[in-house]
Amino acid sequence: MYGFGYGLSYTTFQYKPENIPATIKKGQNLNINTRITNTGKMDGDEVAQLYVENMDGRIKTPFKSLKCFQRISLMASESKVIHFVLSQDDLSYVDQFGQSQPFIGKVKIFVGSNQPDE
Repeated sequence: MYGFGYGLSYTTFQYKPENIPATIKKGQNLNINTRITNTGKMDGDEVAQLYVENMDGRIKTPFKSLKCFQRISLMASESKVIHFVLSQDDLSYVDQFGQSQPFIGKVKIFVGSNQPDE
């Protein structure tokens, strides 16, 4: 009924991506920074999750794959930047011959508190 990571908290959090490159070259890691702000009135813990979705319909991969996660504690109104690194393995799939192949084309990246609905 609920997406992975769905849960309750006594506070709310806001996510804002920072410095995410639009493209990367083959063999490079992808560095992703996201600012998380505790927008509520209570201190709280949050598990930030990063999902990858391959946009090429010809390649059969899971709809969204959890690649990274990070737990963060924030006081009320506090804000911190967290850092994720996606390796080439995180941006690849296994083909029908059992070989790892890099995604080619567009990839959607989601960072948030639970599995994205869209």
